[in-house]
Amino acid sequence: MATLGGLSPISGDTLVRTKTAVAITTAVLTALLAPPVSAAAAWNLSPGGLGPITIGMSPAEAQDATGQELTTFGPCAEFANGPKGVTLVYDDDGRVAFVTLDQTSKLTTTRGLRVGDRTSKIFKVYGARARRLPGYNDKVGQGPDVLYTPSGSAYRIVFWTYRKRVLLIAAGRAGVERYIEFCA
Repeated sequence: MATLGGLSPISGDTLVRTKTAVAITTAVLTALLAPPVSAAAAWNLSPGGLGPITIGMSPAEAQDATGQELTTFGPCAEFANGPKGVTLVYDDDGRVAFVTLDQTSKLTTTRGLRVGDRTSKIFKVYGARARRLPGYNDKVGQGPDVLYTPSGSAYRIVFWTYRKRVLLIAAGRAGVERYIEFCA
């Protein structure tokens, strides 16, 4: 059998096995060496919580679900190194009552709304289930606060607005719309 530079030819079957092994090794190394995907990238705010955090969780359960350390202040907590602009607000039993997104948050609702969006977008996205909450901003022409309640749900999303833009979004139990300065 002829050789080329001391190398002998390989059979077609060996070539296929070698290419398969190289492809598998490449895929494994790529997965291991790739930067981790941020858990927050997949998190969206729904009436029942934020990503892996559900309304009714204890602080320990929220930390376990997210793998993120929480910094607590009063009835509230924020992620020490997690997604920015997220606040968990606890009830008297120490359970998550609602979750807020503020102006520093890059997260969205499950339907794609974010802080900074126009108030009119809320009504386009949530339709007839979104209703105006009468309040000071509405009276002075700055735009209404808006409440979205899914059919048959005990949870809701509130959009606090100013100058016809979303200023803060909160999701949680019925009654969340009555709080505006909960962690100040």
